[in-house]
Amino acid sequence: MWRDSFDKLNQKARLNIEFIIAEEEAKNSIKKYLSEVEVVIGGNLKQEDLSQAKKLKLFQIPFAGIDKLNFNLYKKFPDIYVCNIHTNKTAVSEHAFALLLALAKNVVNYDRDLRLGKWHGFSTKEPTIQLQGKSLGIIGLGSIGWEIAKKAKSFGMKIYALKRRIEEKDLEKRKILEFLGEEKDLHKVIKKADFIILALPLTSRTKGLIGEKELELMKGKYLINIARGAIINEEALFKALKKGDLAGAAIDTWYQYPTSKEREMLPSKYNFHKLDNVVMTPHTAGYSDKALEENIKSIFDNIVRIYRGEEPENRIDPELEY
Repeated sequence: MWRDSFDKLNQKARLNIEFIIAEEEAKNSIKKYLSEVEVVIGGNLKQEDLSQAKKLKLFQIPFAGIDKLNFNLYKKFPDIYVCNIHTNKTAVSEHAFALLLALAKNVVNYDRDLRLGKWHGFSTKEPTIQLQGKSLGIIGLGSIGWEIAKKAKSFGMKIYALKRRIEEKDLEKRKILEFLGEEKDLHKVIKKADFIILALPLTSRTKGLIGEKELELMKGKYLINIARGAIINEEALFKALKKGDLAGAAIDTWYQYPTSKEREMLPSKYNFHKLDNVVMTPHTAGYSDKALEENIKSIFDNIVRIYRGEEPENRIDPELEY
């Protein structure tokens, strides 16, 4: 699909860009091209690779997550653009809202019980939560967070958001927000919100951002994580859910992942899967039916910018780690 899409986009743009795609069994052979290429897509480049790639202008990461990058390495090569893509913002924001609705309407538990003939609702005096008028806290008002905010507004929710650095372009967003704060306002947003969505990158500053103290402030509230598992302290999250301090959580990003050798694996060393107040999805928020097509188009557009001598989009700052 990558090869076919690149060929079509290349022809449409009427450019003479040569694409080299390594075969699965010949990944190491791609290194022989490093001295000639101007753009590298994906992979895990080391210092010897970057030193060899004398013509390299862009290292393009073909997805949003960048927490596995060696940021100290790229500080040594400031002339190389390192970029990720944000085309997953629609898919991830939709998934985040699906998780929010699943919690508010107790969809998973009701489905499971009704299959066994057990009814909930009027007969058991268990109303679901109506979102209109409720408050949503968005921790990380980047491209995904902003898409979530727009969806929440259409549901009539009050939105409290955080951003590490508020820029002039963000001031316009205040029109649909009750509050836009910075890192120091984390506890304020948690206290104001009925639902909290994490939509920020994993960096050395955000790792463990949500710990025991923050989870205590979320008593009776609902937490949704579509960011990275390590942003929340794993043990503290499990205890808060097991004790019922957190009303519920919906989690897409986890602490343990399958490997090529072990394809089946529980997502945590704790028994989240045994809790009734947790909705679990397997890190699929960004994997929609349009995801790959949109990713390829976004990457090609950045290649074209390099080809024309322009600055590519979504440049990562190694100092900020995003």
